[in-house]
Amino acid sequence: MTVGQLRSLIEGLHDDCTVRPQWVPGSEPGDHEPGVSLCGFDVDGDELLVRVELFYLDDLDYEDDYEDEGGE
Repeated sequence: MTVGQLRSLIEGLHDDCTVRPQWVPGSEPGDHEPGVSLCGFDVDGDELLVRVELFYLDDLDYEDDYEDEGGE
């Protein structure tokens, strides 16, 4: 993807819209594999940097999320 394609894609989005990563179909990790959280953007020379943070899917506490949503 080029920066021009990105500009065209996000044209018209509100400044406060949510930005989140999404796995490419067929490339989703298993539960024991790493995931990324999108943390921000930066520019370095002529490159657009997407800042990400690594985490492991096994470390996510799905039970707490389930209980927070009204589960038992």
